[in-house]
Amino acid sequence: MSKREPITDPIFYVYVIRVDGVDRYIGKGYGRRANDHVARAKRYGAGLTKGATLRVHRELAKCLDQNIEVAFLRTGLHEREALDLEKAEIAARDGLWNETRGGQGVSGYQYSAEQRARNSAIRKGRQISAEHRANIGAALKGKQYSPERLAAARALFSTPEFRAQMRALQQDRKHSLETKTKMRAAHLGKTFSPETRARMSAAQRGKVRPPEVVEKMRGRICTAETRAKMSAARLGKKHSPETREKMRTSNKVSIAAAIAANTGKKWSPERRAAAIALGRRMSAENRAKLSAANRGKIVSRETRERMSAAQKARQARERAAMSVEVSL
Repeated sequence: MSKREPITDPIFYVYVIRVDGVDRYIGKGYGRRANDHVARAKRYGAGLTKGATLRVHRELAKCLDQNIEVAFLRTGLHEREALDLEKAEIAARDGLWNETRGGQGVSGYQYSAEQRARNSAIRKGRQISAEHRANIGAALKGKQYSPERLAAARALFSTPEFRAQMRALQQDRKHSLETKTKMRAAHLGKTFSPETRARMSAAQRGKVRPPEVVEKMRGRICTAETRAKMSAARLGKKHSPETREKMRTSNKVSIAAAIAANTGKKWSPERRAAAIALGRRMSAENRAKLSAANRGKIVSRETRERMSAAQKARQARERAAMSVEVSL
């Protein structure tokens, strides 16, 4: 059964909505309730609201070009205090858009499992018309949230509890082939601006994955079909000179860090034997693919010089390693 859990904390307030300085509506609530009326009036004015609406929303929709102010009469009230004050404030004014004398409320109302299932069944499979979607797009186009609201949203989304809840909702969820095709078509050819890419890079820089995620990724093996799709998607793709330079710099830093970390380290005979057995051996299939991909390719003089210098440095390191082993 549905039930009402009373809220005992003093979190309620009584507010007034003024239009051009005239009191038009008195209400009681908590949280974002006071600002909800203007948002609903905008949706009603844009034709996005279906079904019955409150009078205050209909009247506010006619006054959106006027000065609308939401002011708090009193805050930090218990619910009973807020209801009594709401009734008194409504009784003390004329010409309000309130449809009742106040004092009612269902704060803390909770739907039963049957009611939630029934509401879900009613909404499941409901499709929005093209006109309705166009109205939603027109109403939201150019909308900008305040820095305070964005900061509050970021704080909420970054909490471990919220991430765990979203992870639980998405776990074992699989999109159908039709849905994946639609998602791919929607993102095909989409490019991010340099500013967006810079923000995405800054957001990911220094981020450390949890150990369980790293372990899960380590044991992941792509199917032959997936590898073929990835190969087809990258076929003929060329990196820009800037990207190649970034990759080259990143690899140099990684190699330098690996050399510094392993300098002076001594491998056990077993590990050395395993490394020699593993080596850098490619399968015949991989060698054939590389040969076909590089056949007829002309390497610039600069690239040949870099390759030669890298090979000479590698040979020097190998000779140094061999001399150390002989001395041991």
